[in-house]
Amino acid sequence: MTLFSVVIPVHNKEKYLKKCIKSVIDQKHNKTEIILVEDCSTDNSLKVCNAFKSYQSVKIIRHKKNLGVSITRNDGIRAAKGKYIVFLDSDDRLYPGSLIAIEKKIVQNPQTEVIIGRYNSDGFPFDNEILFKNSNSNFYNSNRFFSYINKINFRPMIIWHYIVKKSLIKKKKIYFINVQNGEDEEFGARLLCSMKLLSLSGKNFYWHKHRKKGHLRYSRDIKSTDSYMRVLVEYYKYISKNNLLSNKLKFINECVRFAYGEVAARIILHSKVEVNELNIKLNKYLRNSKISLNKIKNKNIYSLFKNKNILQNKDLIEKNILKKLKSIKFKFNQIYIYCAAIHGVATLNILQNNKFKVSALIDDNLNIEKQTLVNLNVITGKSFLKIKKQNRSKAIILVCQPTIETFYAIRKKLKLKGIKNNQIVHVTY
Repeated sequence: MTLFSVVIPVHNKEKYLKKCIKSVIDQKHNKTEIILVEDCSTDNSLKVCNAFKSYQSVKIIRHKKNLGVSITRNDGIRAAKGKYIVFLDSDDRLYPGSLIAIEKKIVQNPQTEVIIGRYNSDGFPFDNEILFKNSNSNFYNSNRFFSYINKINFRPMIIWHYIVKKSLIKKKKIYFINVQNGEDEEFGARLLCSMKLLSLSGKNFYWHKHRKKGHLRYSRDIKSTDSYMRVLVEYYKYISKNNLLSNKLKFINECVRFAYGEVAARIILHSKVEVNELNIKLNKYLRNSKISLNKIKNKNIYSLFKNKNILQNKDLIEKNILKKLKSIKFKFNQIYIYCAAIHGVATLNILQNNKFKVSALIDDNLNIEKQTLVNLNVITGKSFLKIKKQNRSKAIILVCQPTIETFYAIRKKLKLKGIKNNQIVHVTY
């Protein structure tokens, strides 16, 4: 019997693909199949796949046209014969012996529907250590798990470290929605809300290769905004259809808050023509969604879904940001924005359009600099702290971070270097 089906979407990753596939073969786990779903690569990825077709455990599925990672994974799920599905990106790899460790967890409790393994990465998010260092158990029923992750403010974010019982996916019809961004988190949220028993596996399971160029997370094209907008609608479709207990609702509302923040920041950067195009899409999604508006507690989202007017929502977002800036009682003569990703760039856009001068964007991730596409310096936190103290004392720092934990961490670092509390302002979308 096949225990694991490792689903690997393949598209233009010839440089890493061989190591990825070998990391599964080298597990020497004879109850594992590898499903390579080749999504019309234009490099030599197909050639790399074919080099492994003599292995009995390897199955190759070829698409006739490029369909994207969501449909590719769904095709892999449907073709899988294994009891559990493992999602492996084609530029990543599994740690040696990781599948044997996961099998031991399953043997300990065969009713386990989801196992979360430990991952590491050379870029953000660097690991999921937070799940393991605060855990006092290996097995969780649904209620205990949500109580736990709500305390540590854990969101699914990515799907690579989940090992999922195929019967759960089929029974609850948990497949990836076809969007460019946010499909992992939306899938993960529904998955966790659907499972009854989950296990944590503390051994290293998955290594993720950070994509330094063209990372979709920083993309600000209309497809990205459309994706997060669709994810937002899907969350409320799910909430409207299911009577979720309070701990699940608290969890999924945090996912909602993040998705709306991504939408809100991005629409700031779109032209009126693009906003109108997005408005047509939003109206279509809402028409087909049967969302119960009384389930929406966030007033901005309620207004957006009720009025179906993105331009109106955009104006509201801008007014809220400006209101926060104008309410600052500290007399400043310089503005710095701590975040060069989408939220920081959106804040910069609002301020510049309203004649505020911003001195620089600050970000500790130098790779973001190439993604900003703004005519302004991007400096590190260390560089900012090298500015003369007397000049820093007259500045305000707008920290544009969606999570309160990240804001607290940045504020603590700034305060240790003499920045006063009233100079640090948390900006959220």
